[in-house]
Amino acid sequence: MPTEEPEPPDEAPSPGAVDGSPPGPTNGARRFRLACLAGGLVGLLPHLALLTGGGFSERNLLGGFYDAQAHSLLDLRWDVPAEALSVEAFVVHGKAYTYFGPTPALLRLPVAALTDRFDGRLTAASLLLAAIVTVVALADLAWRVRRLVAGERPAGGGELLGFAAFSFLLAAGSSLLFLSSAPVVYHEAIAWGVALALGADAALLAYLARRRPSALAAASVLATLAVLARPSVGLGPVLALGFLLAADLLGVVRAGRGSARPHPLGPLAVAAVVPVVLYAAVNLAKFDSVFGVPWRAQALSQFDPARQAFLRDSGGSLFGPEYAPTTLLQYVRPDALSLNRSFPWLDFPGPADRLFDVPFDVIDRCSSLVVTMPWLVLLAVAGTVALVARRSPGARRAAAALWAPGLGALAATPVTVGIAYIASRYLADFVPLLVLPALAGLALLLDRPGPGRRRVLVLGAIVATAVAVPINAALALQYQGLYGPATREEQRARLVRWQTRADELLPGDQSPTVFRVGRDEPLPTGGRAGELLVVGSCAALYQHDGAAWRPVEQTEEAGRLRVRTRLGAPGPGAAAELLAGGNGGDRRSLTIEIREDGRAVFVLRIGDRTKRGAPVEVPSGDDVVDAVFDRRLNSVAVWVDDRVVVGDTFYGAPDDELRVASSWPAPVTRLPYDAPACQGLGD
Repeated sequence: MPTEEPEPPDEAPSPGAVDGSPPGPTNGARRFRLACLAGGLVGLLPHLALLTGGGFSERNLLGGFYDAQAHSLLDLRWDVPAEALSVEAFVVHGKAYTYFGPTPALLRLPVAALTDRFDGRLTAASLLLAAIVTVVALADLAWRVRRLVAGERPAGGGELLGFAAFSFLLAAGSSLLFLSSAPVVYHEAIAWGVALALGADAALLAYLARRRPSALAAASVLATLAVLARPSVGLGPVLALGFLLAADLLGVVRAGRGSARPHPLGPLAVAAVVPVVLYAAVNLAKFDSVFGVPWRAQALSQFDPARQAFLRDSGGSLFGPEYAPTTLLQYVRPDALSLNRSFPWLDFPGPADRLFDVPFDVIDRCSSLVVTMPWLVLLAVAGTVALVARRSPGARRAAAALWAPGLGALAATPVTVGIAYIASRYLADFVPLLVLPALAGLALLLDRPGPGRRRVLVLGAIVATAVAVPINAALALQYQGLYGPATREEQRARLVRWQTRADELLPGDQSPTVFRVGRDEPLPTGGRAGELLVVGSCAALYQHDGAAWRPVEQTEEAGRLRVRTRLGAPGPGAAAELLAGGNGGDRRSLTIEIREDGRAVFVLRIGDRTKRGAPVEVPSGDDVVDAVFDRRLNSVAVWVDDRVVVGDTFYGAPDDELRVASSWPAPVTRLPYDAPACQGLGD
């Protein structure tokens, strides 16, 4: 059973704070937490820059899942419209569900109750809020770990600087920065899972210090929210509560049934069971299963041949111990980084090698813990060794309190390493596991100050910042501007402009490789990540992401037409053709139907094929319609402002010019679209 250490309340009076004597618990805790907060908040500046560059309030196809879930929860149901979930919809008994937990959706309830105007636009704000919560939780967790090691001794200036540097590096020099590279649902789930798991661990340490019911309740609530945001991360504090309950039960058995209990077991039992029960209840309501996920019911599994083949071979599951060797090797490999001659000069490594020929669902571009967070890994190893050795009173106190949350975080890792999917975002799952022993290691190093030790720590912080921050920033920029599933054309174009500018300012050849083809030539069948392709005289610019060519800039000459008009012009119950092109069997058109409720449906027709978009709200004034009929990519997409209203990949008509249909009943202004990034490439 864990040893309890007396902890004076943080609210205790602070004698001597006025007369210059060492600060008491209140001021000591406040100064320490403020130092950690200051370091962490400075470390959030790169997050803010990335989120702004990713389109902070712009609508994102992979950013509206939680908004749709929030609206459904207000209607007291779990199912959501299938079109809101795209390929991530799970259709069970004719209804669509998301496998993402509801915690970020719960945070959206106040907004969803008032309006749907911000649907798809809140993910970046949520990511920033999660990062702030992470910094706040870390400050409290660091204080409690440091107090276990150093007791009531006031923290000196070196300690304050050391922990402030730790907070800064966790924010700016870890895989948490990667999560801000793209405002998508996958990153948001992990960001909140990490933030809430760290908060649950801090509350758990507060409970172990004095066995206060309020701290236990906080730990249980935060663990519940964490596991309902990201199970693979939130499972850590949930298991920690279970381990503490098991330890207390074992202590009672060893002491004998007649012995007096030091504290009641009922509250701890409730705190440990509630997260499990609520998670199981949500999963049962969605999927008719307590813990399982019906992967065959996912929309992606209905049309993706590769996914279908994988599920046939794996028995319908994405999880299994056979995937662990490959994922573990990838996540700890020291060579998970490559050099690039173009800005930002660092890139992801080549694809990971599958061990034992085990098939994987997806192996995405991924770095490793050793490369992205070497400082955290080293501190965690040092802290683990010190906690196991228990050579000092501080190490013994820390080991007695940290064993449960540490073991819980370790026991949760099989969920991450046992999935047939390798991705760089999953590195953040390991942050709580590394943070706990790393904080203990840092506290033990700083507990015996000395001029030599302090100089080493200062030098270490400088080196860690110089290595970890650029690496994580470069990988985040590459993902945001090249590899991300939600990367937009303007983000690709911005990265190309930055690369061109770096080539102009710096000596040597910094430019990306550029190929050129004629206006009527098809795209090459292959390419390397980062290579550029210019069509004609900058009619279009494409970039290869390692898998396929992606559009960077497309002009009217390449099948793009941007217009401003009043979309509601046909009137309720009417329809009119806005854009048209081609003739006969190759004719294509975009028709806008106005429903009786005033919402618009965009209808795409190509030959004898038709695709209807979901109904969207129609602004009262003029709006911009941006349509691209790209025969080279065999795709069509139509935007209204930043929302894709209809699109498909069946386009194959000749690349002749689009035009405004003469029957459209409102004035139309054509908006020229040039290609500045392409023109900046030169000859």
